[in-house]
Amino acid sequence: MGKAQQVEKHPMRVWRFENDWSLADLAAEAGLAASYLGEIERGVRPCGANAALAVEAATDGEVTLDEMIRWGR
Repeated sequence: MGKAQQVEKHPMRVWRFENDWSLADLAAEAGLAASYLGEIERGVRPCGANAALAVEAATDGEVTLDEMIRWGR
């Protein structure tokens, strides 16, 4: 198995890196704990609707509720 498996990154993580935001920056803007957002990004915890809406608002709609909810399934 010589091919490296490509790991898809969470849309929230992609957005953070594209916009040079730390997890703490996004958490503060969204009013959520950075540890919770980190768990969502890593797939440890599913994203609830309220958190998804907060992230969508904090990113001016660039990371959508649908993306946040679908990622955890």
